[in-house]
Amino acid sequence: MNKGVCVFDLDGTLGDLRVISFFGLLFEPKVIPNIYTMNDLDKKHFNSIINNYDDDMFDFMEKLRNTFEKEIHLKDLNEGVLRNDIKKRLNPLVHEFKKGNLEGFIIYSNNSNLYTLEYTGRAIEKLFNIKNLFIEYLDRNNDIRNEYDGPKRGDRLKMVDTIKLVLPKLKDKNILFMDDLIHNDFFKNENITYINVAEYTSNISKINIEEIWEVFESVFKSMPEEEQNKFFDLFHIKKYINANNLDDIKREYFKDTGNLQEDKNFKENFHMIDDKIRKFINNLNNYSGGKRTRKHKSRRRTYKSRRLIKTFQDEEA
Repeated sequence: MNKGVCVFDLDGTLGDLRVISFFGLLFEPKVIPNIYTMNDLDKKHFNSIINNYDDDMFDFMEKLRNTFEKEIHLKDLNEGVLRNDIKKRLNPLVHEFKKGNLEGFIIYSNNSNLYTLEYTGRAIEKLFNIKNLFIEYLDRNNDIRNEYDGPKRGDRLKMVDTIKLVLPKLKDKNILFMDDLIHNDFFKNENITYINVAEYTSNISKINIEEIWEVFESVFKSMPEEEQNKFFDLFHIKKYINANNLDDIKREYFKDTGNLQEDKNFKENFHMIDDKIRKFINNLNNYSGGKRTRKHKSRRRTYKSRRLIKTFQDEEA
């Protein structure tokens, strides 16, 4: 049995995560070396400090992250962050996943902030109240990409063979690929369903940006005061966020999002997207299995294992 897979770009395709990406620097310091310019010695120093954080601080950041994301979902504040009507567009594909015809979804992005990929995956899973929909998050620095996608900088290549490293038995005709840009290795392959969507840029109001901040502030203040104080003593908060208190974090957040404007001219071709998704589903191998009998083994790790950042020595090994 050959199941299908749906591969999505992130920025401009699934959404515009600029109002969310900043929070990844707070919750998951592992992403910082991929965003800030560091030489090898600085990376080694940064990783050694982060890996020595107390467990209670990693627990604090995990709880802060999970509660923040839950509240964003409950308050529908991902509207404008995620692509318009994304639940309606993806619903037929999620239905195929539930039937067992799809292995799941993959995000394949040149964004260097892994948190934005993982946030988007969790947000979509919350929309459908489903788990294990996302198989893999291929950010710019994912080692799976090293064989075919070129150097870890800028707009790396996106290659069919990279997806087949994730799912080795995958057939081309069972791949759906969605991106706002053209990637020739997928686009020129007539067996692959390629959905080239219009670039989605920020469709979120300043009021909603303020509401997102208020959610973070409220969640943070609900945490034990002792842990709040310890948080501001963390190396990555002092050194890279330049924050000693919530006001400092707020300043940095609005510095990042202050130039965003609501895009009222964005036009979506819903008919084209729905039509290609329908044809992809029709072309999937016939499968009469009903409920899934085996869950795909997710490649994602737990929060605590992901926090163990590779050291410079590991990268040289």
